[in-house]
Amino acid sequence: MNKNMLEIGGVSVEQLAKSCQTPLYIYDEEKISTKLAQFHDLFQSDALETEVLYASKAFTCKALLELVKQHGLSLDVVSGGELYVAKQADFPMERVYFHGNNNPMRNCKWHFRMV
Repeated sequence: MNKNMLEIGGVSVEQLAKSCQTPLYIYDEEKISTKLAQFHDLFQSDALETEVLYASKAFTCKALLELVKQHGLSLDVVSGGELYVAKQADFPMERVYFHGNNNPMRNCKWHFRMV
């Protein structure tokens, strides 16, 4: 907060609302990047083979997946939509884990064709 005004990424929410209109979802790229780096680094092990996966159902868009990719995390997807966004973001398919329950066989076949 700066002068009693909430700021995200150094920009006041008032300014963001004026320039982008509302409702508005705001993400702080620097904070997200810092957290991704922390997760990646904290789960490294000399004794075990580890891999950190980002659950794309939490939130997914091409820009966020680019950050996930840059920080060396893998991706957990549970739907065709999430897999589609991963493909659009050129996320390495060898680092994408598809799972989910109640997926009809036709959906599973479609998912496998995408990879």
